[in-house]
Amino acid sequence: MTIHDILKLGPVMPVIVIDSADQAEPLADALLAGGIRTAEITLRTPAAIKAIEKMARNCPDITVGAGTVRTARDAQIAADAGSRFVVSPGTTPSILEGCQSAGLPLLPGAASVSEMMALAEQGYSVVGLEMVEEAVMAFFEENTLQHISEKTVAHTKHSSQNFTIYQGNVFDLEAETLSANAWYDRAAMIAIDPSNRQAYVEQIRNQTKSGAVGLLITFAYPQEQMAGPPFALHDEHVFDLFSDGFVVECLETVSLDDDKDRGLSNVKSSVFKIIRL
Repeated sequence: MTIHDILKLGPVMPVIVIDSADQAEPLADALLAGGIRTAEITLRTPAAIKAIEKMARNCPDITVGAGTVRTARDAQIAADAGSRFVVSPGTTPSILEGCQSAGLPLLPGAASVSEMMALAEQGYSVVGLEMVEEAVMAFFEENTLQHISEKTVAHTKHSSQNFTIYQGNVFDLEAETLSANAWYDRAAMIAIDPSNRQAYVEQIRNQTKSGAVGLLITFAYPQEQMAGPPFALHDEHVFDLFSDGFVVECLETVSLDDDKDRGLSNVKSSVFKIIRL
């Protein structure tokens, strides 16, 4: 059974945080009575694995999976307990390998959480910026990370292990707060009003060390065809914005045919390597 087959079993999949394994069977019976045939039990409590084991063994009509799987070991323990699939808040090579080794379909997390987890797993210190407090709290909660929060001049700094996230406006961040050796922008610049892009580039300059390497991914289309965001960011705009004090190299450009469904034409995305001098 693939993850697509599992998702087709019902229109909804309840996400369950369970405090006692004794609740597993009555809960499964209630779900089945309501027409629900799948359940994700998150590995956020000590009772989770035992609950998966009980539900898998005694309630064969429900397909039970493990959520908040963060390591290959988590995946193997879940498989041994009878889990039929796993859900991860992010994707790392070890999770992918662990699920493949355990023979479990994976419903992975994506985007920035995946990237942050992958970097942290490799031993990097990861710093993020996010305007919405709820999104920051969700990151720590979904990854079961204890964190410390402290107020700075214009932001709230949240720290846990290899992760530091500043919650607030990127334009209010004081110079040299980060002193980063590298940076990655997959969706920030295209979300910013074009009139603020030069100020954003100045923040990149202020928050990185000389020699810092950046990776920028763009989204380009005829701007008159959509109001944005995301706003069109063409290759020539990137070269112009980073013309002072940066070395810019376009690594790849691809066509995004799927986005033509929005009524857009000539949609493409480029990947830039940008080095601060």
